[in-house]
Amino acid sequence: MKTPRKKLQVLGVYAVTCAQLIGCGSKKKSDDTPSGDEETVNMTGQLQLGTFPSSGLVTLAETALKGWILFDGNYSKSRKPAVDVTVGADGTFSWDAASSFNSKDGFGVANGGGSMAMPNITAMLTTYTKSGDPEAEAASMKFVGLPAGPDAMTAVPTDSLTTKEVNFGAVSASSSSSDAKGDQTANSSMFDGLSDAAVLTWAGADDALKTIKNAHMNDTWGAEPFYLFTHSTGSATSGYADANGKYSGTVTTYTGAGFYVGTESANFSFADVCPSTTGSAAKIISLTAPSAVNVNGSVNTKTVFDNSGTITRGVQGGYPVCTGEMFYVRDDSSRQAGAMMLNFAAGGGITSSIPDGIWRLKFDSVEVGRFDLAISEPRDENGKVKVFTVQVKHTESAANTIQKVEVKFFRYDSATSSYIQVTDMAPVKKLISELTWDGATTNGSQAMETLAIDDATGIASATLSTPFNYGANLQASSISYKIGTSTYRFEFRP
Repeated sequence: MKTPRKKLQVLGVYAVTCAQLIGCGSKKKSDDTPSGDEETVNMTGQLQLGTFPSSGLVTLAETALKGWILFDGNYSKSRKPAVDVTVGADGTFSWDAASSFNSKDGFGVANGGGSMAMPNITAMLTTYTKSGDPEAEAASMKFVGLPAGPDAMTAVPTDSLTTKEVNFGAVSASSSSSDAKGDQTANSSMFDGLSDAAVLTWAGADDALKTIKNAHMNDTWGAEPFYLFTHSTGSATSGYADANGKYSGTVTTYTGAGFYVGTESANFSFADVCPSTTGSAAKIISLTAPSAVNVNGSVNTKTVFDNSGTITRGVQGGYPVCTGEMFYVRDDSSRQAGAMMLNFAAGGGITSSIPDGIWRLKFDSVEVGRFDLAISEPRDENGKVKVFTVQVKHTESAANTIQKVEVKFFRYDSATSSYIQVTDMAPVKKLISELTWDGATTNGSQAMETLAIDDATGIASATLSTPFNYGANLQASSISYKIGTSTYRFEFRP
């Protein structure tokens, strides 16, 4: 029997479990199949075999396609195993993406009278060189996408398709890109409920879902990167003050990254990596970068993150914790069985770009995981934010007391070389699986609320159930959201 995954607590919100998904585990229909035209979602095209670089497709013998299904709005946990897609001798392919979805797996949305409607489903296609070595195969992967402005739609929201047909046309690639693009363009005519602007928004942000390739290399261990942005206007009153009672400037200052790690292994426990008193851990767990990265600014570099040094035992918010140099672990099992937060480079301590290559995870001297963590890097080669960035407004009910938080979303528009507001919220709602505000003080007080998106205004907001009185001790007020396995956090500090 498969051991339940030790849940990661990401910024205070647990990853969605089976019990929390709508209709999970229940029978939806007597024949257990979707109804109507939702039974078929055909994705077709023709690989241009001669145009691929040696690291991609060269000959039919080296050519393979994998199809991935992500669904139910939490792509980090709710996904189907990849399926092989048949490629003809001339490079033609056809994949019925819907056939990879089966309600017997326990996922779906009940729709009155026992009928079955498909949930939010996203389909992704990857080319790879088939070798039997999962790491080598993952390294050769390219995501098959549809051109959309300067980007490519590499994750297709199949539940929104107008005709349930996607023709990529002639698919080719270059050695400098992780995308293999068809010659057919993604636009609003393909989708119900997605405007042309929404298609561009989606294509700019769906790179975050490319971490799905890590599932090809790993079984019982997983890594979830987080990226930190901080608001700064360059003045003495930057940060929180700039968002108090008015919308702030757009947050674009990248501060750093770190990683959460979780496992389904039964041979791993809090006691393994956290001593009962301050001292040395019983077993070493380490995450090694493919090359040295800058930490805490540009002064120091580091390649290995682990718990090999002195580990300090303590309590935080009533939960046992252990901390070391850029290492943090918290035992949340009293709140949820098996729950644990395991964090490398806590607080966004990696301040350089994430290097290309494989990060290797070892536990007790044995390699247990390998991850491409650069693939969800949130900035392009010019330093522009590729995912959604934000403007934030705090409303105080009394001095130093936050009552309400409001958020506007922005994306970088290469046509105008500026960040423009996202007003069509369809792609935001489809891509983001968690959206929260949290506040913290220097003396340990914390608060959190889930934000709700208003389609009419394009604003996400939360009125706090209990106003957050931070007094003179505000540490940060932060907005966080999650796409796929990646979390993006925007902090406002005094």
